[in-house]
Amino acid sequence: MNQINIQYFKTKYGEFILGSYDEKLCMVDFRYRKMRKTIDNRIKKGLNAEFIEQDDEVLQKNKSTT
Repeated sequence: MNQINIQYFKTKYGEFILGSYDEKLCMVDFRYRKMRKTIDNRIKKGLNAEFIEQDDEVLQKNKSTT
């Protein structure tokens, strides 16, 4: 099964979840929201992948630009 690497990122605007898949950023969203589970399931189903809390180069690069 494929994997989506995710990391949580705190800013002054709130806490975000960032996700990368196939060496590309595929998700930037608020970590806490009503539809979180629905959105996550749609992404996982669409990419046939599971979330893994793991850092990678794509996530590091995007965290450093915000």
